[in-house]
Amino acid sequence: IALPKKIVEYVDREAEENYLSRAGVARQYLMEKLEEKMVVETRLKGYSIRKTSDVTGIPYTKVLKILGETQVDEEE
Repeated sequence: IALPKKIVEYVDREAEENYLSRAGVARQYLMEKLEEKMVVETRLKGYSIRKTSDVTGIPYTKVLKILGETQVDEEE
């Protein structure tokens, strides 16, 4: 995947600071975004927080954190 130079520089800096590979950092960011998307979509379908956790396979405490960060429940 071709990314803008500034993004690659940021990923490289994060990799160096956290002793990870560039791919490891990219995977970490991708997983965070995908988990956020899954939680928001499931919650918007009307599932409870506990059911969202069960359906997505994401731990309940992490679902709570994502919901707090995205403020998805505040939009209703």
